[in-house]
Parts: sequence; structure tokens; C-alpha cells
Amino acid sequence: MEFQKFFLGFAHVSPNLEIQNHVNSSRFKSISFLNLRFYSKRSQIQVNLSSVKINTVPDQETLKSVLEVAKRIAKEAGGLVKSKSGASVLQTKLNSKDLLTQVDKESQELIEARIKEYFPLHRVLGEESVSPGADSSISALSRALNDSKNSPWLWCIDPIDGTINFIHRMPLSAVSIGICYQNQLVIGVIYDPFHDELFYASKNNGAFLNNESNRLILSSNPKPLHDILACTGSPTSLQSIQPVLRAMTALMPSIRTFRLLGSAAIMMAWVAAGRVDCYFEPDLHSWDIAAGAVLLEESGGVLGDLRGSKFDIQTRALIASGSSDIHNKIYTILKDANVTGLDPI
Repeated sequence: MEFQKFFLGFAHVSPNLEIQNHVNSSRFKSISFLNLRFYSKRSQIQVNLSSVKINTVPDQETLKSVLEVAKRIAKEAGGLVKSKSGASVLQTKLNSKDLLTQVDKESQELIEARIKEYFPLHRVLGEESVSPGADSSISALSRALNDSKNSPWLWCIDPIDGTINFIHRMPLSAVSIGICYQNQLVIGVIYDPFHDELFYASKNNGAFLNNESNRLILSSNPKPLHDILACTGSPTSLQSIQPVLRAMTALMPSIRTFRLLGSAAIMMAWVAAGRVDCYFEPDLHSWDIAAGAVLLEESGGVLGDLRGSKFDIQTRALIASGSSDIHNKIYTILKDANVTGLDPI
């Protein structure tokens, strides 16, 4: 029997059926996703979810399939964002530095709709679906990581990273899509529609800019402090003002300069591309860092927690560096300046 393969977030079905991703196929008469029933031209095959064995790490063909869809979605959402630059503020969330536009909502709705079209069982954690504030963000991520009964896949999306830049018509915003499998980050896509730059990476496959002929590979050679360009975020709360100021005061006498670009996704992508040497921030959300973390790891960069812990998707006090040499130098200075996260209220 000739059977067209289709991927739904897992790779192998017992006993001998392999399901992979070939979307928009005309070879199917119909697909019922609710009970995972698949039809070929000549007969019906029903897949029992209990018979599906989910590997700890997805195979490379699966990763490539999901990555290609994520790239396509990011570019479509980016086109929407670019076409509506300068949109007015729809809502003030925590404060005047934490804003929402109608385009944030439209971009997230588009991304979520496309994910559901391609991968109906995949879970999604998007910024605009979570109440503002660190506590809400932490709780939402915890729920998402623990709710893996239906699928091991979790998409962490920021529909417009750099909303204030977007509102002010500054061309420094991006669509950010980070994807976890079994709670481990495996795919990262960041699309800057204003410069048409698509940064993407998948686990053990490298990081790239726009196409696979332009691979991002960071140098591990030592770099003197006076040549380092560092980035951080503009403080958005009283708790973050002093840590950022302490960091700048401690680092500025030694490094070349600072930049505050207003988009965590772009700053992480630029570290992966070698344009920026180090980026840190006292408090970030999972959707801010998920995509950039995969880019950094696959380009040879170093990720860490300002508190000294090992980096993972739940890290909030981030330091991302272009090499272990840069990381150790900057982290030591920040630690000595007591820049380990938010200050207590």
C-alpha cells in the first residue's frame, strides 16, 4: 500500500509505520486529527496514541521538518509586523514601558493559527496569552512545561520582540520562535523583517543567517576587555534600574562600549552572529530567550545565569556571550558588582 507520510510531532509509530511531515499533501482524502485517524488512497490506518513511542531527542529529519515550518511562520508574521510599523498603543500592561499594540495580538494569532494547521497537538506559550509580570510568566511557563501529556513539543513565541521600537518606527523588532522538545530547547528562529534577516538553528545542526551557506560560527580566541561591545536591556521596573546601572558603572571603564537595542531576540541573534560580544539582562521571560538560546549554543556561544546556575528555559537573569573567555570576564565583573538579577523592592 502506498502511503503518504505525515508528521504530527512524533517520529515512530509501532509496529512499522513511520509518520513524518509533508504538509499540504493532495494525496490524502482526509485527515482527522482529533482521533489521529489517517487515510490513504485505498485504505484507512488508525493510529493509537498509546502505541506511539516518543524518543528523548527528536531525529534529525523531524527537526528539519519542524524548523522549516517555524521559518515559514516567522517570515509570514514578520511581513505582517513590517507592514504595520508605528501602530498605536492598544494597552499599557505593567507600566508605560510595557506596551501592547493590535499588531502584537494579530501576529500571535497568526503564529498560533499556523502552528495548529501544521501541528495540531503542539503546545504554544505566547507572550500575549500571559498576564503581565514576572510571577505570571513563571507560572505560565511552569504549567506549559508540565502539561506534556498530548505532545512533547512546546513553542515559545514572542510575536513582536521590541514593541517599543516598533511603536516608535525604529527598525529593531523581531518575531521570535523557540521550540522545546521534552522541555529541552531544540529549535530557534528569529526573523528581523526590517532587514530581512532570518536567524535559525536546530539542535546539533548549527546556526545560520538566511541560508545554509552563511553558517554562524563564533571564534573561541581570547578577546581583551577593551575590545568588547556589550548589550543590555533598558530597565523596565524599579527592581531592574539599579542592577543595570551598577553593571554599566562596573563595565564601562574596561570595555569598548554599551548598546541598549530594545530587543532581547535581536541582541541574542547578534551575539550569535558576532556583532555583539555579550548580552545580559537581570530579568527576562522564556519567550524572550528561547530562540536566541538555540542560536547561541549552535554558533558556539555561551549561556549562563547571572545567579551562577546552569542555563535552562526557566533562566530569567541571563548572560549570553560569544565565547567562554568573554563570558568569564564579563560574568566576574557583574558578580563583583552584585548584578545577579532583580533588586528586592
